[in-house]
Amino acid sequence: LVVNSPLTFGGPVDTVTNGYHIDIGQDGTGTYTDNHDTSLHIDGLIDEVMLWNRVVIAPEVGSLYRAGTNNLTPLMLITNSTFSPTSVTLNWHGGVPPFTVLSRTNLGSTNWTSSGSTSGQSITVTPSGGSGFYRIQGNNP
Repeated sequence: LVVNSPLTFGGPVDTVTNGYHIDIGQDGTGTYTDNHDTSLHIDGLIDEVMLWNRVVIAPEVGSLYRAGTNNLTPLMLITNSTFSPTSVTLNWHGGVPPFTVLSRTNLGSTNWTSSGSTSGQSITVTPSGGSGFYRIQGNNP
């Protein structure tokens, strides 16, 4: 951990009108900042760059690290949902199994109910009532 305070900006972070670029491993002008000093040079690869619009807390950082070292990604993306009069099928990519599907009938409620679990990345559930809201929760590696 280097810094645990939020990085704040005064105004928009606009890299186009101010003449800078978003560069990984360089400064915004596209210049390496080690001044060719071999004692400061980092010889390595940069992998899985993520930009967040919020503070990422320590348990999330640990989860990302552990998942990455096991060739997994904890970040999930729902790829398809199919509805019938009696069931809902959800498909997703990513995440760390096992998965739990949680549901509730009202977004105003804070209570989620388990609707099923799976080790795969697809599940069909039977909704209770006329409508439902679902979320998929993966394992925290």
